[in-house]
Amino acid sequence: MPAIFRAGWRDGLTALLLLAPTPLAAQASAYLPLDDPRLPALEYLITRGTVPDPSPMVRPFRIGDALDALARADTAPHSRDAALVRSLHDALTDSIGVDRWRAGGRAGFQSYTHARRDPLHPAGAAGARIYAQADLSAVFGPIVAVTRPTVEPRLIR
Repeated sequence: MPAIFRAGWRDGLTALLLLAPTPLAAQASAYLPLDDPRLPALEYLITRGTVPDPSPMVRPFRIGDALDALARADTAPHSRDAALVRSLHDALTDSIGVDRWRAGGRAGFQSYTHARRDPLHPAGAAGARIYAQADLSAVFGPIVAVTRPTVEPRLIR
């Protein structure tokens, strides 16, 4: 293929991507953290069959997927699970659609019998070390940024 056609193809694709961003826009959705207090209630409803699993065999859930699953829930108005489905849907709806940020953290000590985490190759002395974690997330329009930096000295020894 002549070089003129290859360059024209690249320029055309670049122009298409720059001029047509609307059809390519993604629906960003933050994940529901595995330590979120609402997650056990959602898992309970999935186990009972009231709510379809939003992403089978994949955890954590995206909040948007969990909301879609709760909206599709097969609950009669007077069923035992209807109130729980409504309260979960309301709680998760409050956490989307607006620009927001969240910061949190935890700290403590870890005690262990072996310094390595690999159960097949235990090594190192027992002990207790400090553990610290920050939980930072922000949602601004279609952009979701999440980080969970962790300080765990056990892993560097």
